[in-house]
Amino acid sequence: NHQGYALCNATIANYLKKIYGMKVLCVIKKNNYEGIKIFQSCNINNFSYLDNANIYVRIKAIFLSFKLLKNIRSINDFTKIKYLNTDVGLSAYDAFIRYTGVPHLDKINIELIYFLTEALIYSDQFKKLLKNKNIKFCVQAETAFLPSNPLFQMCLKKKIKVFARLGVSEFSVRIYDKFNQRYNYRDKISQKIFNEIYSNNKSLCLKKYEKIHKEKLNSGKFGVDVRVLNKTKIKPKISKSELLKKFKWDNKKIGVIFMHHLIDKNFHSGPRKYFVDNYSWTKFILDRIVKEKDFNWIIKSHPTEKYYKSKKNFSSLIKNITTKYGHIKLFPDNYSQVSLLDICDYGISSNGSVSVEYPANNIPSIYIEDSYFTGMKFLKKFKKNKKFLKKLNQLQLIRKIDQKTVEKSKVFIFARFNLFNNNCTLVSKHQISRDFNQESFWKENIKLIKKFNFEKDEFFKMLNLQLKYKLRHTVNFNLVKIEKKIYNDLN
Repeated sequence: NHQGYALCNATIANYLKKIYGMKVLCVIKKNNYEGIKIFQSCNINNFSYLDNANIYVRIKAIFLSFKLLKNIRSINDFTKIKYLNTDVGLSAYDAFIRYTGVPHLDKINIELIYFLTEALIYSDQFKKLLKNKNIKFCVQAETAFLPSNPLFQMCLKKKIKVFARLGVSEFSVRIYDKFNQRYNYRDKISQKIFNEIYSNNKSLCLKKYEKIHKEKLNSGKFGVDVRVLNKTKIKPKISKSELLKKFKWDNKKIGVIFMHHLIDKNFHSGPRKYFVDNYSWTKFILDRIVKEKDFNWIIKSHPTEKYYKSKKNFSSLIKNITTKYGHIKLFPDNYSQVSLLDICDYGISSNGSVSVEYPANNIPSIYIEDSYFTGMKFLKKFKKNKKFLKKLNQLQLIRKIDQKTVEKSKVFIFARFNLFNNNCTLVSKHQISRDFNQESFWKENIKLIKKFNFEKDEFFKMLNLQLKYKLRHTVNFNLVKIEKKIYNDLN
C-alpha cells in the first residue's frame, strides 16, 4: 500500500521484462485502486485480483483452522502449524503481532485464529494462481507478514524465483530460488561475497566506512532506525563521568540492554530458538539483570518505540526496577545515543544490529537469536541458552575484541548498508514511513521519467551483472573492485 513500494515493484518487473522478454502479471488486492493506477502508469495492465473471501470460503477456513488447532497447546506449537507444506502458523502469529499491536500472547485467542484463517485463505488463493505453469519469477517488496509470506513460501515451493527489494530509494534485489532460504531475510548477505569484498577492498571499505560513520556521529544519527530517520533531532551528548554522577554510580562495568521493536521483525529470520517473540526475550532479560549486581545496567529504548507503539510494553516494569534497584537505569531520552559508544562496556540484544555495530566500535556485544549477520564467521552467536546465561554472569571475562573483528565488522556494515545501494533513475527519493510528501514524490518522478535512459541507469546495469554472475544481491560494482565471475551464492 506504500506508493514507493508499488513503484519499485513495477520498475523491477519492467526491468526483468526487458531482460527476459516476459509478460508481467500484477497480483493486487481488488480495492487497491491507487496501486492499480500506479502499475497501469508503468504499462502493466494484466491483473490478478485478490478478492475478499465470501462467507462460504470463510466458514471452510474456520473449520480447517479448528482442525489444525486440535492438538495445539501453546503459542510455540501454534507457530509450527503447516498448511500446503508451508509455515502458516508462523505467518499468522507474525501478522497478529504486526497488525493488532499486541506483541505477545500466552494463550491462543480468537483474534489469532482469525489471522490463521486469513493465512489459509491466502494460501488457497495463491495455490490457484500458481497453477499457471508460465509463472517463472515473482517480484515482492516484502516477504514477511500476510499476504506476502504465504506467496513467498509457495513460490519457492514451486521453484519460482523470488526477487525481493532491499532498500528504499537506492536499492538492491535479493534473489531466492530454494525453499530452504525462506528463513533468510532480504538483508542477509552471503559469506562468499563478503569474503570477496574484504579480501580485495578492505582498505577502501574501511576508509569509506569511517567517513560515513563520522557523519552519523556528527549528525546524531548513529544507531537510528531508518523508519524514523527524518524525525530524528540532534541531541546533546552526555559523557561517562556526567552519567555516573547523574545515576550515582561507582566505576563498575556498564552493560547496555538494547530493547527491540516489539511488533516488528519477530520472525524475519525464521522461528526463534529460545524466546517465542521479542516480548518474551525482553521480559527475560529485564528479570535477569535485576539479579546481576556485579554490573551497572542501562536500558536503551528502541528508536521507533514512540512512533510504532505496541499495546503492551515494559514502561511500568522498567519504572519499577529502575526505582527499586540502583544498578539499573533507563538511558535518558534527552541525550544522544551516540554517547553510549563512550559509556557502554558490553552491548546485549536478542538479535539487534548492535551486535555488529558495537564490535565495529571495539565494544563487545552478545546476542542469541538469528539475525541478518548470523553466519558471518567473525561474529559469535550463542547456540545454547545456558551458555548465554553463563556469559551474562561472566561478562568481565569476555576478551577485548581483536583488530581483525573490528575491521571485518566495519567492512560488513559498509557492504550491507552501502555496497548494495544502486541508484534507480525511475524512482525518486522517499521515506519508508507513509507520512512522506507524496505530491513532491510524484512531481520528481515525472521529471525522472522524461530523461530516463536504460543505458545510463545504474540499477539496470547492476541487475544485469547480478543475473550474469548469479549473485544473491545486486552489488554496486562501481563502488569497489569485485571480480566479475560466477558466484552462485543464492544458497
